[in-house]
Amino acid sequence: MRPIPARPRHQQRGVVLVAVLWIAAALVLIVAGIGSSAKGEVRSADGFRQRIAATALADGAIMLAARDLAAAATPTNAPVAGAYRVDGRPVAVEASPSSGWVNLNAAGRELLQAMLMIRAGLVERDAVRLAAAIVDWRDLDQMPQGDGGEDEAYQAAGSPYRPFNGGFQTPEDLLQVLGMSFDVFDSIKDCIAVTGADGGGVNPMAAPVEVLQILTGGDARLAEAIAARRAEGDPLLDLSALDGRFIDRAPAASYRLEAQVALPDGRRLSRVLWLRVNRARRGAGAVTVLRRDPVTVRSGDV
Repeated sequence: MRPIPARPRHQQRGVVLVAVLWIAAALVLIVAGIGSSAKGEVRSADGFRQRIAATALADGAIMLAARDLAAAATPTNAPVAGAYRVDGRPVAVEASPSSGWVNLNAAGRELLQAMLMIRAGLVERDAVRLAAAIVDWRDLDQMPQGDGGEDEAYQAAGSPYRPFNGGFQTPEDLLQVLGMSFDVFDSIKDCIAVTGADGGGVNPMAAPVEVLQILTGGDARLAEAIAARRAEGDPLLDLSALDGRFIDRAPAASYRLEAQVALPDGRRLSRVLWLRVNRARRGAGAVTVLRRDPVTVRSGDV
């Protein structure tokens, strides 16, 4: 077997040089990757810190607004906007009576049915059945509401849930109701609230446009026009086209408070709390937090 001839020394040096260059390049890439990853982690941590700080500012401003609501001589029947400074930062807060939303614990079957047909697009038969199931879930008896459902119906359907026979604690409880789907829930979640057993109707002066659409029988353009004129403070706002069966102007004891805080990157953090206000009490005892919605971050022009 013939021996392999040795490479000339200058060729060996060339091979070694190329290997060294490749190793150096690889090290540069590794270091650059580590540096980029570290910068990304720093930015992520800084963004998280800013979000936590902004959430705390929003919560503080909401509590200041709740204090003002509790101290007011009479309950407000329409949204009220305010500006507060917390730790030297400006925070905008809007307080809206919760009666502007469909209360899952008090709304009647007809209102629930209208919401399911208009907002979720259900046909009448399915809307009637699901509205009855919602009432059966919250009522105290074991007698089904028409095509609704009590324990036997859930068991026959193979559902892991059973009617609570008590009030809804969160809007998400609705997903346990027989016949409810994620798609239907997603289409109505902006219309509903859970605020005790008071308020079976809707206050049109506090209702968001999604709820106004229910009151207009599905006329989205009319709902948007009413919301726009209401925001402008039109003293002659015409509400005669709304479905009178679903209107309730009784003073609300609960409120939806939304605070917005500007972030350094130009976006805005939004924080929503649902509160019950007891004007008969003073101090911290006058306000009860019913729910904290997840924090959202939006573009600055929203």
